[in-house]
Amino acid sequence: TSTSVTVKSSFLNTLSIGTHTFRVYYKSNGTLIGYSESLITINPPALNKAPYNLKLSFDDSYPAVKVTWDVDYPYQEAILYVNDVAKLSSVNQHELFEGNSITIINYIKYSTDKVQILIRYADGSEFRTSATYLDFDVPGSTAESFFTDKVSYIGKNVNRYISSEDELNDFVAYHIIHYGDTDTNRLTEWTGTETYQLYSPYLVSKYTSISAMQKAINNAYDVFIEPLAYTLDQVAIDGYVVSFRVGITSGSTRPYNNRTTTYGDVTGQYMEYPYSELHYYTNGESTRSSSFEGFKVYDREEAVSVETSIELLLALEAGYKPILTSGTNAYRVFNAAKDVLREIVDDRMTDYQKVLAIYDWITYNVIYDRPVDTQVASKCNNNTSAYHALYKNSSFYAEGVFFYGVAVCNGIASALSIMANIEGIPAMKVMGYVSTGVNKTGNHTWNKVYVDGDWFVCDPTWSNAVEMRDSGKHYEYISYDFFMISMDEATYKSRKEYEDKDAFMYYTGNTVFDYYSTECVVYNNHLSTKNIKSIEGFENLFNYYLDSVSSGEEIQFSIEMEKKSTILDVNSSATTVQTWIDSMSIPAVTTITVFSRKLSDASLIEEYNNIVYIRIKKE
Repeated sequence: TSTSVTVKSSFLNTLSIGTHTFRVYYKSNGTLIGYSESLITINPPALNKAPYNLKLSFDDSYPAVKVTWDVDYPYQEAILYVNDVAKLSSVNQHELFEGNSITIINYIKYSTDKVQILIRYADGSEFRTSATYLDFDVPGSTAESFFTDKVSYIGKNVNRYISSEDELNDFVAYHIIHYGDTDTNRLTEWTGTETYQLYSPYLVSKYTSISAMQKAINNAYDVFIEPLAYTLDQVAIDGYVVSFRVGITSGSTRPYNNRTTTYGDVTGQYMEYPYSELHYYTNGESTRSSSFEGFKVYDREEAVSVETSIELLLALEAGYKPILTSGTNAYRVFNAAKDVLREIVDDRMTDYQKVLAIYDWITYNVIYDRPVDTQVASKCNNNTSAYHALYKNSSFYAEGVFFYGVAVCNGIASALSIMANIEGIPAMKVMGYVSTGVNKTGNHTWNKVYVDGDWFVCDPTWSNAVEMRDSGKHYEYISYDFFMISMDEATYKSRKEYEDKDAFMYYTGNTVFDYYSTECVVYNNHLSTKNIKSIEGFENLFNYYLDSVSSGEEIQFSIEMEKKSTILDVNSSATTVQTWIDSMSIPAVTTITVFSRKLSDASLIEEYNNIVYIRIKKE
């Protein structure tokens, strides 16, 4: 409600020296509608040469202690003081120092040890930090167990010493992914529980009651990137030790190893319309060989080990190169994705063209799993074993896309993000919901992709939302209503992001990479886009496709009718196009079908009826 924002000096003092971009985001009724941007430059204090932000940490180095600090000026020497005694110098023991940090053993052991850093400048002036202390004593088996019991999670060392909310989230995320690893079969739903014990002065001081601690732990599970149902109990606090028990009842990120399902054979009821216009190589045109390995993901400097498809997704989205073990689902999914990319794209394409090709391939080759979706809806308030087992179905994961060609939105969005990141195009899976008016109609998952300096929204699931009946069969058609659109458009088209998920920080503003204005054809030396502003532009485009179809062939494409054109009636776009075609000279052996998108929700039809689909078939 305010037209100004005050940024306090206490916050500015936490920023590094340099120029920072500040954005103020605007909301209307809870929905982001844009932002304003400004630059703020932080200069070094004129006289403040003292080091600051002195910290001690075991997390990356136990049984050693890592000491870090900040300083704004180039200095000659840094000296570690413990209990007012100089212990180590960056001049005499320079091999131990790395920038403004030092990792040491034995000098600091007890919570009573007073630690300081002294900075000495070339002019002889000296400045010492204020004192800091360890959270607890290092010696002893209790302390050792919390630091040595550690695992690797997406490039991070995760142990049971928790010093921040992020560390708690990482600990929980790792154990969600690996929940039930003691059940080596993993072909059925694991029904056990797991108990965890953490050491955290940070959590205990911030959440002083059992109920508050339970809320903090619940939040760590709720912000996880995958659908999850779980039980949390036996939360206890003993000194700085926090313990709790968890039972994950569905969605522990491990799909069944095969797609056995009792929910109906979707492939027998639905199929892709086989003559859609496709924007990827389909006949061996790619310059890549079957052994091509020049994917840009291999140019990434840092690598992490992954085992599941969820870990693969998270590692790719975080900018890592995956290290894979043969036989794991991560290995199988990664190589399946590469096999597809070798065939459908090559590096003659721009990033936009690659994203379009991936979008088309997923839409054309994956059937939406309506039987599973129906079961989710019918059991959404039912805590039954059948409900819990649903979330182990491969349709919720990338496995459904690459191994079975059947998936729901979560698996479809995971596959797009994996494929784009392999090509070096940053992409994120977005979690949120679809709403019509004031009503939330269901959880949903889509994507953000980064192309030519901006983030855009892509929803490959709703690309397949067009259905028509033909000889008793249900067909899915490719649609571009949700391809490379802005956040403003996504909000208009009923998408609402969950703000506690990682993808929310990647803001897609007003920039539009409009498919219909970008895609164009040249016919009779005239250039026409698929954004139609006049009958002349339409006739040129239509004749291009008419000439491209041979006898016995068929093709379907879509156009966007300019909403504000004075000659068009947006409420009858398909009728207008049909009238134009009727006035043209069409070969008698040609069948033309014109239609607009069919939606079950009548309130949404007006959003899409400026998109017209045209099918040309020659006998």
